[in-house]
Amino acid sequence: MKKFYAIILAFIMTLSLAACSNDTPSPSTQQEEQAPIAAPAVVNTPKSIPVEQSEADELQTYSEIESLQLAVYNEFYDILRAAIDEFGVGHSEEVREYLYEYSGVIHAELIDFDKDGLPELLFVYSDGSIEYGAHIVVYGYISGKAEMLAKHEMWPTHTGVDITVNSNGITYFHYYEGDDFGIFDDYYSLIDGKWAPIIELSLLDLWHMDENDSVNDEQDEHEWFVNDNKVDEAEYVSAREALGIVSTRTIWWGSRGVDLITVEEVFEKLKSGS
Repeated sequence: MKKFYAIILAFIMTLSLAACSNDTPSPSTQQEEQAPIAAPAVVNTPKSIPVEQSEADELQTYSEIESLQLAVYNEFYDILRAAIDEFGVGHSEEVREYLYEYSGVIHAELIDFDKDGLPELLFVYSDGSIEYGAHIVVYGYISGKAEMLAKHEMWPTHTGVDITVNSNGITYFHYYEGDDFGIFDDYYSLIDGKWAPIIELSLLDLWHMDENDSVNDEQDEHEWFVNDNKVDEAEYVSAREALGIVSTRTIWWGSRGVDLITVEEVFEKLKSGS
């Protein structure tokens, strides 16, 4: 009888343990159920990067840029004012068709050649030394002071100056000459604080004279040069196209196309510092 009760008791305990085992999830089941509950990710909150500090940095940077621009404007203002004091305010007079006589500062503008956020000053003036012509100068702000970068003579019949921009947004100063002997194109820009030639292109006309010392147009020939190196026509054309010019604005071409109004506008802009 005791043996019978012992067997019954063991059977009941076995059933109880099995029931408890079914109610308790396995370790893998526990992990599956807890997986969606993850620790919060660490993010940069305003506490780790204060908004006030970021704004302060921006204000400081803006203030530095503003101060630098004001310094540039002050330097250029003094230069342009000195030129006006010496040569006078720009004046032009048409002495005959398409031929003008200039005096004083006749053109001025601000151009950012190297895209550093600070402009260069370009202006045209006549001091009477070139009949019906003028001088063009470019000033930049280099190492904390204004410095003349370039100066060219502009004659009334065969010289010109364009401001050109290529497909990459690079701005060039294009100085060119043209006469019966050929066309000569020089492109410049501001590179690492230095006024540097970009490319020089030359197309020469070789005229053949007949027995009467007259030009024989049917026998004329050409020679092409890139940076003083003789090339064929295809190489010359390729070098010109490689500049990628997409826009051209003429400042001077044979004493035409000079804007007198911009002098006053630029002068007031430099004076106000904005």
